[in-house]
Amino acid sequence: MHELGNEKDIKVKLGQIIKLNRIKCTMTQSQLAALINCDQSVISRIEKGNEYIDQSIYSFALKQFNMSFEEQPEFKESIKSLITRFLTLYEEESFNELINLEKKIANSISNCKNILLNYELYVLECVLYYIKGEHEECKVLLNEIEPLIQVCNPTVQRLYTVFKCKMLYDNRNLDSILTTVISFFEENEGARDDLLLNYWLGVYYFLTNKRMLCLRHLYVAYRSYQEGNIVKAIKIRLMIALMLIRENKVTQAIATFLEMIKMNATHRIPMKMRHTLLSNLGYCYYLNKSYKKAIYYFELALEINDSYDYYFSYYFLLKLYKQVNDNQKFKSIANKVRRGIRISESKGESSSIGLHASFLYLKKDKDCDFDYYQYIERHIVDHVYYYFDKPIRFELLKELLEHYWNQKQYKKYRNLQGEIIKCYA
Repeated sequence: MHELGNEKDIKVKLGQIIKLNRIKCTMTQSQLAALINCDQSVISRIEKGNEYIDQSIYSFALKQFNMSFEEQPEFKESIKSLITRFLTLYEEESFNELINLEKKIANSISNCKNILLNYELYVLECVLYYIKGEHEECKVLLNEIEPLIQVCNPTVQRLYTVFKCKMLYDNRNLDSILTTVISFFEENEGARDDLLLNYWLGVYYFLTNKRMLCLRHLYVAYRSYQEGNIVKAIKIRLMIALMLIRENKVTQAIATFLEMIKMNATHRIPMKMRHTLLSNLGYCYYLNKSYKKAIYYFELALEINDSYDYYFSYYFLLKLYKQVNDNQKFKSIANKVRRGIRISESKGESSSIGLHASFLYLKKDKDCDFDYYQYIERHIVDHVYYYFDKPIRFELLKELLEHYWNQKQYKKYRNLQGEIIKCYA
């Protein structure tokens, strides 16, 4: 998995590092040549990775930038093991265990005298910063390592590519996900069946609503992951089911969710994902007007965790209890919603969209429709894209469309409909 390359490859990589750092220090080739007592033409050849120049000259040039290159064979093996462990945990999304590796990575960076290995460790450190929410530190380090990512071995380059896709997804920079993956494929022909990269292509086509391409890449990834990585397999299956909901293939989506439950997935995946699986199954039954089954799965989702983070389940249960005239349960959820609002206000925090929508839904019962729809309009219409790929949230947009129509606000209706259609384009 982990090879620095042959002597020629190593010199090419060292030459790239020397050139980039020289430029960063606004130093000319002649100035660097003077520091190491050689001719400027030698620096020119070093930066091109000339294999006939002795490696000690490369090391001397690196020293001018407080860098070094020593083989450290035993240390290299421990780094190889650390990277393998990191990649496994990252694929399994075991983020707490990844954070536990922080000290070991920091110690490895301190003791490493091999600049090529250092860059690989910097990639791990960069990923850790992001996982911990230290995005500014991540950005600074990323700017340092990105121009030299090619000096890392293909496995670390793959980790970097997958990690970059995650960042681009979080920032909704979707087109760059596609170019990032394709660029990696062009440089690594054997990677076209890579599970994680096919997963991210599936995500891209899911978000851009290209159904056939989405399913093609997701099924490639799913077939491999179902043998081992249950978390990723269920995540992929969830996305397939959400695509089916979006296309109004609700019965197929229900079958997909039930298949996941038969796989005993609800006991083998993270809590948040469990809630997503069960609440979306509840939503499917809601769409099918099977209200009792919908209530069962939304209640089951809240039994797993009834934190206010899972606010949209409250929103649907309020609607469902009202539909089946279960006033006692309606009041129970209503009290939880009001308590959640009070907690948010006491902490000076703005409550989540779903929790606030639930609260306003309660007020809607008291002829405060304007407050309710105005809230949805103010907080969601400008962010249609963020609700498009989450069917449960998308329900709020459908309600707003219906409200515009009922109030004969046809211009607003057409504008919102146009924004939604753009998401499908």
